[in-house]
Amino acid sequence: LDSGEAFADRLTGAFSGDESARPWPQIVHVATDGETYGHHHRHGDMALAYALHLIESTGRARLTNYAEYRHRVPPQSEVAILENTAWSCAHGVDRWRADCGCASGEHPGWNQAWRAPLRISFDMLRDRLDPLYRTQAAELLRDPREAREEYLRVALDRSDARREQFLGRQSRRPLDPDERIRVWKLLEMERHLQLMYTSCGWFFDEVSGLESSQVIQYAGRAVQLAGDLGDPDAEAALVESLRKAPSNLPEIGTAATVYDRFVRPTSIDLLKVSAHYAVSSLFEAYGPRSSIDAFYVDRREEIQRQSRGGAARRVGVVGVSSAVTTES
Repeated sequence: LDSGEAFADRLTGAFSGDESARPWPQIVHVATDGETYGHHHRHGDMALAYALHLIESTGRARLTNYAEYRHRVPPQSEVAILENTAWSCAHGVDRWRADCGCASGEHPGWNQAWRAPLRISFDMLRDRLDPLYRTQAAELLRDPREAREEYLRVALDRSDARREQFLGRQSRRPLDPDERIRVWKLLEMERHLQLMYTSCGWFFDEVSGLESSQVIQYAGRAVQLAGDLGDPDAEAALVESLRKAPSNLPEIGTAATVYDRFVRPTSIDLLKVSAHYAVSSLFEAYGPRSSIDAFYVDRREEIQRQSRGGAARRVGVVGVSSAVTTES
């Protein structure tokens, strides 16, 4: 990955030049983690981009995927996949659900007794909130399950045009502004219920580590949205369940502390964004529209600075809206 040209040569060199031995259309595929390109190997993303550009622009090979190749080249045989296996765990897939002993090796003596309780906590939350989604979404959307799958397109492109296309296909009827906001909140809740199962959350050694804290943060966003949608007790239920996931660090205790220390303080709402804007405007000049995290702040009146003695304040009117749910 130090050279995109060398990478392209390596990929195209994997094709067999003996057409008599392999007369069918060949496919060369590489199984690597996406994070290899840029995260594990600096500038690997640039090498990958150049390699793909070189292969395509010079006509050495056609870039494809399994679906297209399968469509163009009918299968000649079938194989059976050995279920519940993983390259990084000698115990099937227990690394993602049990204290199987598979870990990074950086902390001898630590255990992963937190894995099962963390997964149980998330399963509990999923089973609690999925019915909330299905019930409310059924009032607004033609097919809640199909809408949840298609919502990925909106999550990747939150433009007004994309949102209108989505609602045009998925809504049962024209929706008023409040109903639209409810749709986005329901779908975001479901998206975070999926994100909380991101595999790296169980892969490493400690429940308070970066990866595990991140998946707990996804769960935290789901319960924040659930509170807006009619289940204000979801957060308390999650925290209570997280108390059963023990940390290897005495000062942490359980995953409930992870939630209290690292997740709850990161929760953002319209009021917090307004407060941030008010304070930071004393030191930073904002334009008519500003972007703060996943929110927009629109200046409704000219912000005036008032000073007296050693104190200063900014006075004005702004509107705050979410770039995700459109709530304002």
